[in-house]
Amino acid sequence: MCGHFDALNWVSDQKIILVQLNWRSQISTVGGGSGYSANPKLVDAQLKAKNGKHNIEIARWLIGEKIAASISTLNDVIPNSEMRESAIIRQEKRRTEVQNARKSISISQLLGIEGDCAAAYFRISHGLPIKWSGLKRKPVPNNWLEISPRTMTWRAGFRNARHPVNAMLNYGYGMLANEMRSQVIAAGLDPTIGIVHGTSKITSL
Repeated sequence: MCGHFDALNWVSDQKIILVQLNWRSQISTVGGGSGYSANPKLVDAQLKAKNGKHNIEIARWLIGEKIAASISTLNDVIPNSEMRESAIIRQEKRRTEVQNARKSISISQLLGIEGDCAAAYFRISHGLPIKWSGLKRKPVPNNWLEISPRTMTWRAGFRNARHPVNAMLNYGYGMLANEMRSQVIAAGLDPTIGIVHGTSKITSL
């Protein structure tokens, strides 16, 4: 056991952040580096940004950039079709709505727009065929032959995915979220203070 602690000490000296995922690709522990010893001045600035008069302005920018990235991905990954172009037009319209500083908008309304764009983003891939190899030796269920919806009829959420594509998406998004949290922690910020979404609870080693 002593060797394990020595390794953790070395990781801490190197300012390396360790993030452990559970089988659902959710964060279970964070360790190493600076842990949660955030810079008080930076945390104070975060709280002022969250509760200050510019929070909507920041939220508009964040959601606008997310929609822009979604449009870019649709253009790069999804085959050209009338359905894809319709989804892109819808997202561009919503992004314009978000960026219109003359129009008053609340955080809840921004979250509604974000959710609407996310639904359109994922819906466009439904039905796209998946190419498998070795199906004669190891057949797959019929519903694995194409990309299926993120949500499941038997439960409201999508975190317990039973489709391989959605399971990979969950894990990939978990890895990206961990990378962002690690960068936030390493910079001396508090990752539980958000502008748009609520706080997230993570166990710290």
